[in-house]
Amino acid sequence: MASSAVSATIAATKGGGSPLSGDAKTFMENRFGTDFSNVKIHTGSNAAQLSGQLNAQAFTVGNDIYFNEGKFAPGSNQGKHLLAHELTHTLQQGEKHTIQRSCSDGKCDSCNGGKKDFWVTYYFRTKASEKVLKYVEDQTKTAAKILANCCLNLKTKSDTSLIAGGGKFDWQDSSKPGEWHYNKSTSDLGTGNTFKDAKGIPIIIADEVPDSGGGITVDKRFDKKYSGKTYAAIAVNETNSSCNSLAHELWHVSSGIVGHDKVHGGIAECSSDTVSDEYCKNMRLIAGA
Repeated sequence: MASSAVSATIAATKGGGSPLSGDAKTFMENRFGTDFSNVKIHTGSNAAQLSGQLNAQAFTVGNDIYFNEGKFAPGSNQGKHLLAHELTHTLQQGEKHTIQRSCSDGKCDSCNGGKKDFWVTYYFRTKASEKVLKYVEDQTKTAAKILANCCLNLKTKSDTSLIAGGGKFDWQDSSKPGEWHYNKSTSDLGTGNTFKDAKGIPIIIADEVPDSGGGITVDKRFDKKYSGKTYAAIAVNETNSSCNSLAHELWHVSSGIVGHDKVHGGIAECSSDTVSDEYCKNMRLIAGA
């Protein structure tokens, strides 16, 4: 909750600031299909001080958006993401004047609900050898650091009994852009009892996941004929050097998006391990935040 001094300063400065203008206004209005003429942008020392007191990169009250020092940068991809996120808050709030803040920088006081646990359960299609367990450990450690930026504590449990089917996780009958068709064995895993004791998202550990780049997500949003539980598979022998496979597949799980779009952050595009506000929002929804 904001202190009385912060609330008083916000009340005194609301309606000031500068209009959103130029290329940034045109870009965002075209993207949202909305007129942002009433939006006021606050930068400078007062806005930075308020943002700092709220542990936020930026925050929104009604139609007023306050940015921390250097965070209003609509010419950069990261700046566009942050501005778009805050503009979404202006639409959500309408005439309400609650403070809404970004939640993808690990500053958990800014997150609604604070820190939350995010669970995955590992299942094995390959023998849990020293090499395999080391892969799982490395994936978990890196993913935990990534999710910490979303104020999520990654928690895991494992069922090391070997699932039938072999280490090669063949998963599809056919596919075309934006649409997959899972084969019978892949569908049977999700519709049967294999994951009945799973806590959180089931993650299959396999040697290989062909035609995937190192991992795949099984979800009814990607194959309309599939009716089972959402789960993912990642490959020990196909480690992706561009991003963490576990955190990346959790993007597909949480968003329901097949493609790799950099507008949703580096982890979504699998070009880096950076998160976006949207990634964190979707992940925190799964965690119950």
